[in-house]
Amino acid sequence: MNHDTEILIQPLKNGSVKAFDALYQLYSARLYNFVLKISNGDTYMAEEIVQRVFIKIWEERSLLDTQKSFNAFICTIAKNMLMNEYKHQMVEFVYQEYILQINKDESSDGVDKIEYVFLEKYLNTLIEQLTPARREVYIMNRIDKLTVKEIAQRSGKSEKTIEKQLSEANEFIRRQFSKHYDKLFSLLIIPFLV
Repeated sequence: MNHDTEILIQPLKNGSVKAFDALYQLYSARLYNFVLKISNGDTYMAEEIVQRVFIKIWEERSLLDTQKSFNAFICTIAKNMLMNEYKHQMVEFVYQEYILQINKDESSDGVDKIEYVFLEKYLNTLIEQLTPARREVYIMNRIDKLTVKEIAQRSGKSEKTIEKQLSEANEFIRRQFSKHYDKLFSLLIIPFLV
């Protein structure tokens, strides 16, 4: 951790708004560029994630570790937020596509909630198919909203191990959604066409 950052972390932990603003000035631009790169140039997403990361930093300031790289810490949070956002968008996309298709033929009054529950159940079946270690990490991150650092502390594993397990879990779920996309639509649509 560089000296400028180091002298700001402790005051931030103690609730200093001035220290928070100084850290934002030091890191927001580079975090923006990092998110821009990993989101394939999505400027809206980069701006959104930067804001959300710093809100999280402020809310959880007392948990900051003065011995660890602040830059690596905020980049990890940003990467996890982006992955979570993409997962959410994927479920929303499948859901909205289905609703559009249903609405072509008939009103979907009372049906919307059923479909969303179906998609949630489908996602839950995919989570159940993960290995126990990946499933535990995925649930702690996506459902309990814990950071990689917090999961590592609770589980006694390294942050790199947690990141790897989380990445593999997300990749499996993305792959399954992609592989069964057409089948998923068939399962959703058939009950309402017969």
